[in-house]
Amino acid sequence: MKKIIALAALTFGLVATAHADPIQQACEQNATHAPSGVVESCTLHGHIESQQQSIDSMADSLNEAEHNLALLKDDIRYVKKSEVESDVKEVQAAFAG
Repeated sequence: MKKIIALAALTFGLVATAHADPIQQACEQNATHAPSGVVESCTLHGHIESQQQSIDSMADSLNEAEHNLALLKDDIRYVKKSEVESDVKEVQAAFAG
């Protein structure tokens, strides 16, 4: 049944695209007298937009996490380098003294 509704909505949407997308108009106007396929398509459209916003938000979070990880790796390299330099100086001082 969902496939039939989706196919009908897709067909209706493709035919009507040339006439200022009635599905989008129904969504924007919150039409109550629209055909059921349009209302269901509007609901699906809203769900898809919501999911896309969630995906975009997750992608932003992932990008921020990757950036923070890169900074952390740099910090670890600096600390390790500092510790090694300190150890080398101690060993050199021990041999020199």
